[in-house]
Amino acid sequence: MTHVPAPPGAGGQPLGEIFNDTITRYRKSFPQKLANLFVTLDGYKIYVSPDIAGLLRQNVMQVERHIRQRQRTMSEQGWAAAAGPTDIGATRLQHLSLKDSDDDRYVSDKFPQEMNKVAVFDHEMGHVLVWEAWLFNTNAHVSECAADAFAALRHIQRYGDRTDFLEHAAATVAHSGVAGSKIHFASAVFQKIAALQKSGKVDIANLPLEDTVKLAGRIAVDYSFPLDVLDRIRDAYDASPAVGNNDCGSAAESKAIIKVMLKHKDDEDIYRAGKLALGRADVRQSIADACASDAELKDLCAEMAKHDKAVRFSPSFVAAMDKRRAQDKRAHKPAAKKPRR
Repeated sequence: MTHVPAPPGAGGQPLGEIFNDTITRYRKSFPQKLANLFVTLDGYKIYVSPDIAGLLRQNVMQVERHIRQRQRTMSEQGWAAAAGPTDIGATRLQHLSLKDSDDDRYVSDKFPQEMNKVAVFDHEMGHVLVWEAWLFNTNAHVSECAADAFAALRHIQRYGDRTDFLEHAAATVAHSGVAGSKIHFASAVFQKIAALQKSGKVDIANLPLEDTVKLAGRIAVDYSFPLDVLDRIRDAYDASPAVGNNDCGSAAESKAIIKVMLKHKDDEDIYRAGKLALGRADVRQSIADACASDAELKDLCAEMAKHDKAVRFSPSFVAAMDKRRAQDKRAHKPAAKKPRR
């Protein structure tokens, strides 16, 4: 599958209609999970489950107060979206809040930015549909990995495989892992989906919605990071004030990340996280441009390249996780019983 349809919102169907139509289709497969859902875009209701339409009409003032409070919280926190429960009357509802704002988390500016908005929507719908994406069922990191896995699978089903979603998103969330929110560090999830898509072992493009939801959950469980690994990575980069306090791709931050990588070059998790954090195409180009006039950065890049060559470095967390899983399985395999004589 290689097609990239015209993106929603760009002279075609408005985003609100895209979201509404998508939820209507999702509801056919998951009527119970979506029975109490309502969705707002920039504070305006764009979808209300038929099961709760009467309830919302009966509690207009309470609903409007809740929507305004959610909008304030999103603005204060800088969130592009949020999903969570709210009590209206005596009934617990699910409210998905969206903003029609630019967010380059999932695809680069080489592609229509509406793709990012749709991916944010699918991520939040993942929190509603995927069991593992419910924070009450797992930890926060697994929850975010499951929602991102669903967004990635749905992106392939919507647009095919000719965007830079999986590579770009893996790098973006790796930067978040070293300089932002560690719970969103879902790089291994994106890498696993890329491997599945490349191998053709799973026909992602034509996967039914129910199977897509199950696959997202399995990938999240298998390719989320143990919490001690996340903490070790963040502790290493938190020790460098320049990481996260300068623009992404700036010479100052890039030098700081590489210095941490080289200091911890024997820890493949810390090193690989930094390498991926510098992996976005625009960041790589910024580093290449800066090396022309920044001798220190040039020397650091040369030392990094030397190390990569010496250890035959691979950016794949998936391969490393699979290797560790196989080693653990062998280590815990019961010893064969000796035959009785």
